Amino acid sequence: MKLLPPDGWSKDAGEGWSVFTSPGGEAMFGVTDVHRPGESTAKLGAVARLMGLNEVAWTAVSEPRVGQGSFPARMGEGDCDFRGPGGHVAYMIVDLGGPDQVMLIYAISANGTAAHKDAALQAISSLKRR
Repeated sequence: MKLLPPDGWSKDAGEGWSVFTSPGGEAMFGVTDVHRPGESTAKLGAVARLMGLNEVAWTAVSEPRVGQGSFPARMGEGDCDFRGPGGHVAYMIVDLGGPDQVMLIYAISANGTAAHKDAALQAISSLKRR
């Protein structure tokens, strides 16, 4: 899998995740591999800790096609406390057609902008097989 991270965002890593933070810290984007059934729940908990997400309330589930290969994905979205109340979070588990999957997540604070969301969505749309 190859993906172009949001331009100008700083990179950190931990608990199996690569996490990118926007300048000013109003948004974060994370990516990791999922190798076994059921592993995604544990990985979602790990990244929530890394990103400082609290009080997540999932409100929507969809099955978009994402990336340059129009890969099938399972997506959840919701509200959360991220840098304070009023944040938004979304995750995707993307099937690249092999034994492994990719998990992506982004969070935007209440002070975040449409540009923050667009940067995360551009990274997702750049996803392709190596």
